[in-house]
Amino acid sequence: MSTSPSHPTVLITSATGTQGTALISALASLSLPISIRALVRDPSSPKPLALLGLSNAHTSIVLIKGNFSSPTSLASALAPDEDGEVVDAVFLNTNPTFGDPEEEVRHAMSVLEAAREKRVRHVVYTSVIGVADAEVWERIGEKPGWVNTEAMTLLRAADGPGIEAVRRRSQLLTEEGNKVEGGITRDLLRGYFGAKMSIEGLIKTWGGTGTGEEEKTWNILRPAWFMTNFLPPANANYWPDLTPSNPVLRSAILPDMRMMLVDPEDIRAVAARALLSPFAHAFAPSLVKQTINIGSQALTLTEIAQTLSKTTGIEVKSEFVNEAEAAKEIREGNVQRDAQAWFATLQDCFEPGELFQLIGREPKTFSEYLEGRKQELQSFLDSDGRKNRDE
Repeated sequence: MSTSPSHPTVLITSATGTQGTALISALASLSLPISIRALVRDPSSPKPLALLGLSNAHTSIVLIKGNFSSPTSLASALAPDEDGEVVDAVFLNTNPTFGDPEEEVRHAMSVLEAAREKRVRHVVYTSVIGVADAEVWERIGEKPGWVNTEAMTLLRAADGPGIEAVRRRSQLLTEEGNKVEGGITRDLLRGYFGAKMSIEGLIKTWGGTGTGEEEKTWNILRPAWFMTNFLPPANANYWPDLTPSNPVLRSAILPDMRMMLVDPEDIRAVAARALLSPFAHAFAPSLVKQTINIGSQALTLTEIAQTLSKTTGIEVKSEFVNEAEAAKEIREGNVQRDAQAWFATLQDCFEPGELFQLIGREPKTFSEYLEGRKQELQSFLDSDGRKNRDE
């Protein structure tokens, strides 16, 4: 027995992550009858248990123990429940596995194989902005697990914004005096984007063609740079120079290059509509088989620093690393600089204007987002005891 389209059942993978938690909260806030299965590693730990508190008269939430490395647990998570209700849609959010990019692809394949076996109708995959927009599957044939060298070959041949970043980074790291002869950072972003591209190709063909009610549909979401990456604890990984004693955003992104930023609230709003698109037409117009870039506001690094300064009353500076310095730091293992070399030409590739029509409101600006986290950010920047200038 299939779940009624007016009362869909959805499985959320990586349910306790930033996107998974936000999506469950968004679905629970709707006045729509929805059954949510949250895939978690340990249902007894605090984060999963907190998800249960989001259930209400419209929304039921069940914790399902499982993980990407266990096909048996995935099959169990997607199996019909005791009332015969099946899972209609899956939100797929795989975690990067930098030491072995093919592992992320294998994780996605395990979910898709289980979804195909259990007759799931719709899959929404959250990828990343900057993946070359090409029909990957047609180019890779029967080799869905490729990464690294073949990924680079595809990127170089593809059309779309990703190719410019690849060319720029390739030139940066191979010019005389800047050559990189190995090391993890050389392959880190190549493998990262290669895995995302491979999974996008799998998503586009995961269910075959299908007809009528049996048709398999999909959405691919490509969120931009999270605004949360400027706040603790994430900023320690992305902006290690942003410290209370010397608050600086130091980057290889060019001074006039805009970074596309996104508020997780906007991601969850789009993800909820994409996930329910085949089932709740009054709530979400048909978005099936669409790839959706998600961004809230594009700013230069200088504008980002100025916004941080204005919000907190503490001066935050921006500094720019030239190509020679960036190449040297990448050779020395600076992962942040390696990522910035990739993203240097990606963040200016679209405008978020269409997002307003999709989510029914204006996307949140960086300033608006920071206002909601002002106290937290001030506390971090003022943690050395300095007096801020905010009245």
